[in-house]
Amino acid sequence: MNGRLLIAGLGNVLMSDDAIGPYCVEYLRAHYEFPDHVEVADLGSPGLDLTLHLSSSDRVIAIDSLRGVEPGSLHVFDRPTLLSGRCDARLDTHAPALEESILIAHLSGDRPYDVMLVGLGGAGFDHGTNLSDLARQRIPALADLVLAQLTALGVAWRPRATPVVPDVWWEASADAGQLFA
Repeated sequence: MNGRLLIAGLGNVLMSDDAIGPYCVEYLRAHYEFPDHVEVADLGSPGLDLTLHLSSSDRVIAIDSLRGVEPGSLHVFDRPTLLSGRCDARLDTHAPALEESILIAHLSGDRPYDVMLVGLGGAGFDHGTNLSDLARQRIPALADLVLAQLTALGVAWRPRATPVVPDVWWEASADAGQLFA
């Protein structure tokens, strides 16, 4: 695969499992290395400013929490499904920004050529900076699904020889690093 690829974690780190996207991005950064043309970014809870990130990328893999699906279940939605409104899951509060940003970016140019959303069903979305136990246990499986999508795109990622300590700055508990052990 040629061109710039963005792996974008979406989610509010102050709303429990809504932070699945940012947690997964930190897990990926801590455990894997990616080629220079791949950007792994925590984009938080974007609005239409997401258009800027999308329009400067050839391909985008967005990572987000899902509601309305079995907690802990994994899902992949391609661009046509995202834009059709036929998703079986509620793509949380980020869906309107993602859908509208895809359309705006495409109208202003050809990019991104491809967008997919990789999601994990969340168990709780209350105020708080800790993931539910179920979501925390499923982050490695979510990361594996993202890596499988990269492999399908021909992106040569590799495990880090020594995982690094992630920057999970929002985690309130002293054992934040346990997610990445």
